[in-house]
Amino acid sequence: MTGIRFYNLSRLSSHFDRSLREHVYLKVPVDARPDLSPLREERVSHLALDASGWYSTRMEPGQIARDAFMETLEELATLKSIRSLILNWSAPEFPEPLIRFHNLQHLALHNLNLVSLPGDLGRLNRLRSLFINSYDLVGLPKRIGGLKHLRELFLNTHRLARLPKSISQLAELRTFALRINDRYLYIDWGKAVYVHSKWEQPVEEILELLSALPSLQ
Repeated sequence: MTGIRFYNLSRLSSHFDRSLREHVYLKVPVDARPDLSPLREERVSHLALDASGWYSTRMEPGQIARDAFMETLEELATLKSIRSLILNWSAPEFPEPLIRFHNLQHLALHNLNLVSLPGDLGRLNRLRSLFINSYDLVGLPKRIGGLKHLRELFLNTHRLARLPKSISQLAELRTFALRINDRYLYIDWGKAVYVHSKWEQPVEEILELLSALPSLQ
């Protein structure tokens, strides 16, 4: 799929590995909104939205493209049929309209510049899969535990140094993979824990958090 790459974290299979070809690919132009009427008419449930070209270092064209991107997301949020969304964009801020995709069950975010996730991410309370690919991501929301139905969590980043305590509230989480600067957070239960040198959190705390997840395999 053009412009979108999935890292096979720890060789664990995710929803997106299994269903990538089912996603309808839509490129957002840098100067206009795309026609979404075919998606509405066909009640598309799996969508890959590529807006990687909307961010510009020059203010005026960048703003025009940003507006087109945000307006596109606003309209897509009204499509109740969308269950799986792959989003590829370039700017460092999280697109606020994404929080209004209330029926979303699977979400993949590809943005190497994304620094943080919103505190109200838990409003997407039907999410089962969350895949984040961002080199600059420094932390997860403190209330990520609000994603009560999350079963898969895949993180690929360079700067993440801690896991929030609320991650232990993800009672249905079955698959967890964390890759930092091309190295994995790897847990071999009862033997050893291997973490990246940038990691700030005590190993004992990681074990305590993840041990509280009854469904984690």
